[in-house]
Amino acid sequence: MKKLFCLLFAFIMILSFSSCSSPIAPEVEPWVGPFTEFGDIRPEINLNGKKYYYGEYFKTGYIPEGYSEAGYSVFVGDSEPLNDLEIKSGTEISGKVFSGNETNATVYILLDSPEWAKGGSFCFFCEEMITELNRAGWDSLVAYGGKLYELSFHKGRDFGFEELPEGFVFAGKLDYIGIDNLPQKDFETNCKNDAFDKSVDGKEVFINPDDLSEIYVSTLHYWAEGSYTVYTKCVLSE
Repeated sequence: MKKLFCLLFAFIMILSFSSCSSPIAPEVEPWVGPFTEFGDIRPEINLNGKKYYYGEYFKTGYIPEGYSEAGYSVFVGDSEPLNDLEIKSGTEISGKVFSGNETNATVYILLDSPEWAKGGSFCFFCEEMITELNRAGWDSLVAYGGKLYELSFHKGRDFGFEELPEGFVFAGKLDYIGIDNLPQKDFETNCKNDAFDKSVDGKEVFINPDDLSEIYVSTLHYWAEGSYTVYTKCVLSE
């Protein structure tokens, strides 16, 4: 009986300790970017009270036409960038910062560090343009009904469907507004070209009025004997 009592007492103490101990915080999945020099921190910059996140690297120091110098960057390490021109990153980044007009959703920096990127430029884009945590480069979007849909012609090997699902009807045509802009009006897109490197401007858009969780864009696919229409699905960007 004494042995049973001791075992019961030990079990109660274990339960008591477990209930009083602090919960284990879930691990935060690190950003796995294209450059290991960044470590597990995706570079981000603050400008005019808004944050922009690393999206692309140009070896040539590309700056879009119409962008003007906004100032010189301020490196803050792994601290949150709260003031204009502050950059958060796992490695030091510095250079002249360029911004466009109020419709532009990207910011560029002409780099003089780190050494491996000197003379090139980074593009940072607004949070709404990021559809995948670990994706670098522009995420192409389409606006419709006050919502944004992901438009990608290069995810996997299936670029679309040869027939529209039941219930979908023609709604309008795509209006290309430039890769540096965030689509806001119906049918606006910042996707420049389709899978065959042809402009998407004017491509037809199809919707299901009873279910706006996805829309479709029609494009032409080419093969040895001609071409045929394919419908690419665009899902809601979350």
